[in-house]
Amino acid sequence: MKKFAKIVAVVLVVALAVTTLVACGGFSTTGDPDKDKEKLEKSGYEVYVEKKLSGDITATLEAVKYSKNIEDIEDPEELKDIEVQMISIAYYESEEAAQKDYDILKENLKELPDGVKGSVSIKGTTVVAEYSGSAIDIG
Repeated sequence: MKKFAKIVAVVLVVALAVTTLVACGGFSTTGDPDKDKEKLEKSGYEVYVEKKLSGDITATLEAVKYSKNIEDIEDPEELKDIEVQMISIAYYESEEAAQKDYDILKENLKELPDGVKGSVSIKGTTVVAEYSGSAIDIG
């Protein structure tokens, strides 16, 4: 659980520092990291999957999709015009472990910065977290 929390924290810090987050539209997981990766890549996401993790988490998937090319951004003010969709998925060994982290993430949604929205869903042994907002709002 601590490793999952660290992974989520690092991903959020990186994503928030780079650009804005926008509503993801409710991704429906297949429960399989490879199939989810393929599904997200077909939808234009950049996807990273990590497998063979220790503890209750068997794999994680991080996906991000930008509305504009961020490589050419020189002025941070330009970030307010970029929409980003971010999806984090954790695959667990048991439904109990998934439910425990789901409950924690659901509670953490109350602490998101102003202007940032999020949702968390659970399907069997898979937890999906989605975030949206603006880098200017996150500030």
